[in-house]
Amino acid sequence: MIKIDKHIRILEVPGWSYPFCNCLWIDDDITCLIDSSPAETDRAFLKNRKVDMIVNTHAHMDHVQCNRDFPHSKIFMHPAEHEMAQSGDKYLEEYGMKKFGRHPEYHPQLLKRWLFRPSHIDGGITDKQTINLGATTFEVLHLPGHSPGHCGFIFPRQGFIFTADITLAKFGPFYGNMSASLPDFLNSLDLLVDMKPDFIISSHNQPMVKGNIVKRLIEYRDIIYARQRRIVDLISQGRHSIAEIASAAPIHIHFPSPKPIFFIYEQIMVMHHLQYLQSQDYLIEDGGLYYLTSRAHPSRI
Repeated sequence: MIKIDKHIRILEVPGWSYPFCNCLWIDDDITCLIDSSPAETDRAFLKNRKVDMIVNTHAHMDHVQCNRDFPHSKIFMHPAEHEMAQSGDKYLEEYGMKKFGRHPEYHPQLLKRWLFRPSHIDGGITDKQTINLGATTFEVLHLPGHSPGHCGFIFPRQGFIFTADITLAKFGPFYGNMSASLPDFLNSLDLLVDMKPDFIISSHNQPMVKGNIVKRLIEYRDIIYARQRRIVDLISQGRHSIAEIASAAPIHIHFPSPKPIFFIYEQIMVMHHLQYLQSQDYLIEDGGLYYLTSRAHPSRI
């Protein structure tokens, strides 16, 4: 647990471990938990405390997993996330199991593997909304891309932004959901660069990131463009379908285990790149196959 000020603590999860994330605990006139998937020790810490409000950054299970363990708390998240948080069927769809999965008979087991638990939701949050807890106030910052309703939170008095799954991890941005958006992710990263925060707190890996924030955000964003160049190279080498491109792992480079699941995530992220390249007139699509246009010179991408 890391103390930010009199009222704010980071409930820290060392490294990255599913289904946990770094959460914020705010002990003020109104108590508030930002995301509800802390490590086991911090779950015990919260067990006997009154949690007035839970605000979720988005609906992925490593952020909402314990919502239902707080039946008396008011739970809020962006409206674009509500269906995914409440429906196992929608969760499977979002993670590409309906488009790219081959074994629907295993869907119930997948939901168990992901520890899916539907969440009740009491209301939405919106961009620029101010949440006042007493001495502590913070502002909702809509940062779509990772998911459509993905939100961060600005803490102006403390000088930081909670950026959720914009983590600055070496892997780079993750947009392996069907409703993720590459243009939105790029815009969200550019927005953070323009804001020049003193420091950020993210949901995974090192929770508190200080020093060279703008430079690190730009490097993180540029991982997207490096992936895109690899995809263009693969198309130029004769790989024209999503599966053919994804099999070369231009995103993951080396597939983690279990490979069949990460291959689905790879296909989704490749799909988002292809859609983005099409929107820029670098690609044409014909019968599920993708071909470079004359605009797709490597120096322009």
